[in-house]
Amino acid sequence: MAAPTPSEVGDTLGAVIWKGQSTASTEMQTARIEAKAEATFAANAAPTSMVFSTAGATGSYLERMRILSNGNVGIGTSVPGRALSVNGTIVVDNGAANNGTYSNSLLFGASTSGEAIASKRNTGGNVNGLDFYTATSPRMS
Repeated sequence: MAAPTPSEVGDTLGAVIWKGQSTASTEMQTARIEAKAEATFAANAAPTSMVFSTAGATGSYLERMRILSNGNVGIGTSVPGRALSVNGTIVVDNGAANNGTYSNSLLFGASTSGEAIASKRNTGGNVNGLDFYTATSPRMS
C-alpha cells in the first residue's frame, strides 16, 4: 500500500454546503464554507484558509470572503495583505442614522475611546459633511 500524499495548495480539506430546490425541482448548491490548503502540508505545518462562497445568478460559486491562516481577512479578495482587506465599497451608516454623534461612524481604537469620523445624515449642522471626533467630542467639521 502506498504512503498517503500530503495535502497541496488549493486542496479542499472539508466543506459545509447549503442546498435548495429550484422551480424545476432540481437540487442546487447555494452556499459553502471550505477549508483549503494554502501550501503543501509538512510534518508540523498545515496552513489552511477558510473560504466563504455563495451561488451567483448563474448558479456557480463566487468567493465572497477568505480568512487566511495568518488571520488576515479578505472581502472581495482571495489574497488579503492586511488584517482586513476589502476590494469594493464600504458603507458606514447605510441606514442614515447618524444624528451628529460618533455613533454610526467609523470608529478607531476601542469602542469607548471616542476617536471617529462620521457624516451626519439628518437635518441641522454639517449635513453630509465629515465630522472628526476625539474623546467622543466633535473637533472639526
